[in-house]
Amino acid sequence: MEREPYWDYMSRRMREEKMRGYSIHDLELENKLLRSNVKELQGCLQDAYDRIIELTNPEPKQLELDI
Repeated sequence: MEREPYWDYMSRRMREEKMRGYSIHDLELENKLLRSNVKELQGCLQDAYDRIIELTNPEPKQLELDI
């Protein structure tokens, strides 16, 4: 069995996807959705990191009383 060259494989896959009804536009839309999802998740992760820092390094906000 002979190995299929990379570019032949990619062109064959593109033809197969075209036959299945997928288009470049669909793939671009999916790419945009994935990028926006990643951007949102990165923002949530950064907020979580900020919250962890806030909780592990608390600033004194209340005076202690000596009783």
